[in-house]
Amino acid sequence: MDSIPFIMKVWSIQARGEVFFCLSTKSSNNRWKDHFFKHPVKRTIIRQFLNKYKSHNIYFCPLPFREPKRKRELVIGSQLLWADMDEAHPRKADPIPQIAWETSKGRFSALWILDDFHTPLEIEPVNKALTYASDSDKAGWDLTQVLRLPGTKNLKYKPQPTVKVMWFKHNTYSISDIPELTSTLDYDGVLKKYSKRIRSTTLRLLLSSRVTVGKRSDILWRLENELISQGLNRDEVFTLIKGSAWNKFAGRKDEDRQLKREIAKIKQLPKPRMDLGPDVVRLSDVKPQTVKWLWYPYIPKGKVTLIEGDPGLGKSWLTTAIACHLSIGKRLPATKKKSSGRVLIMSAEDGIGDTIVPRLIEMKANRTRIFAYNKHIILDEIGLIDLEAQLDRIRPSVLVLDPLVAYMGSGIDLHKANETRELMANLAHLAEQYHLSIIAVRHLTKGARDKSIYRGIGSIDLTAAARSVLMVGHDPEDRTIKIICHIKSNLAPMGDSVRFRLDPGNKGGFAWKGTSKLTADDILGGNKPKSDKSIAEMFLSESLTKEGINVQLLMRNAEARGIDRNTLRRVRRQMNVRVVKREDGTYWIKD
Repeated sequence: MDSIPFIMKVWSIQARGEVFFCLSTKSSNNRWKDHFFKHPVKRTIIRQFLNKYKSHNIYFCPLPFREPKRKRELVIGSQLLWADMDEAHPRKADPIPQIAWETSKGRFSALWILDDFHTPLEIEPVNKALTYASDSDKAGWDLTQVLRLPGTKNLKYKPQPTVKVMWFKHNTYSISDIPELTSTLDYDGVLKKYSKRIRSTTLRLLLSSRVTVGKRSDILWRLENELISQGLNRDEVFTLIKGSAWNKFAGRKDEDRQLKREIAKIKQLPKPRMDLGPDVVRLSDVKPQTVKWLWYPYIPKGKVTLIEGDPGLGKSWLTTAIACHLSIGKRLPATKKKSSGRVLIMSAEDGIGDTIVPRLIEMKANRTRIFAYNKHIILDEIGLIDLEAQLDRIRPSVLVLDPLVAYMGSGIDLHKANETRELMANLAHLAEQYHLSIIAVRHLTKGARDKSIYRGIGSIDLTAAARSVLMVGHDPEDRTIKIICHIKSNLAPMGDSVRFRLDPGNKGGFAWKGTSKLTADDILGGNKPKSDKSIAEMFLSESLTKEGINVQLLMRNAEARGIDRNTLRRVRRQMNVRVVKREDGTYWIKD
């Protein structure tokens, strides 16, 4: 098989949206150079490249990158496993690779095709295990590895043999078919080796048999970072953590894989001049970073953005429109740069089949790039593990939480800063870790406030934690027009207000209408909210049934709409709603 059909087939397996692939050249004086090709690439471009560098050794990296740089942190993921097998014959590997080629006499390289695309954190430890199990080159399992390109000349050996494909099959393996790399390290041996290096506070925590409920994930992450910072390698950290009470994956079938994936997330920083511990960093060791934008200056990447407004003003339409633009790579209004990517929607109010999908169809979105998490979770320790699993699998550019309060759970009082602060910190960590924009929707309070920035329901800490806050309201002079006002921005100057119109069932249902000079205070002045009591009465009338409704669920739904619990209780007494206690909780029943 020639170089061009080979590389085109491999890239077609690995391509996921807008990605870059790398071919590397090595000159006669051993100078390396990387060359990047944006997918999809024409065969003529590859042919011109091969002709230009026919006097060089030519290699390819099997994995796709999100930017034209061969860096580990820019790898998208992989549906392939790879190995520089050296003198190990591919037919003796278990499992046998679907793609194998001879790089020179008696030396080989190979690829294995999986039945699904996996994240870098999932694929790297599996590829390492396969490399060791197949007795391949132990230095060739990392994410940026390059292999000789079949069809080119191997100029390292005389008489400069052609790199030849032995076979290219298309069957697939499950990742579970690949043998896991078992640790040969001994728990007691690792403890003894580092008994004088591990700090006493870390050691006491590691050996503790008592686990603080609700803190296991935080303590686990802290322990992993402390052990890495104190000189242990990842295999040694894995051995100690697996045997500790803080191992939150204990007992699961994929325990080893999940624990190794978590430990792999830790960045090993250069050794500091003094032992600062895991929570302190010398600022001279930190590289300045430029803020990247999903929609400048309204929605930054890697941060949390709030969208606020009264019910029925089009906040969910707005998040759907943003998802549509990203899915087809269309420029958002009031900005010059296009953005594209996947979107994960978590909606507790709008139905997927009867609301979200029809809107996306009206807007002509590319629905293959938009996903809905059809499971209601609470963003506690367990819920965050579930959510991280989805983020690892989908790798979205945007996560929509609509509304935010629905995912807080009944145990969190959203008016108390100490209770909301931990949730927002967890969301900020997720946004930074996965480099995605988290858009959280929040309703407004019903009473008037002096400033628009204080109108969102709940603690002001929710607003403080967000890096950007947008408010949606009516145009006071034309209530068919909605206005998006920028009321907080920590990372850029505030943007102009943006206008849109809703017209469901006609011309896409949603239309941008340019910019506006109106402010949030202008649009709030144009809204004439009903009294708290009348809103609570209407809500209770709509919610109650003869079978009854669980009070905890009712209160959570009320808070999502900005209705105070005490107001709802007063209205309940005035409406003579019956209270009944059952085995699964207290219910309010309509007579």
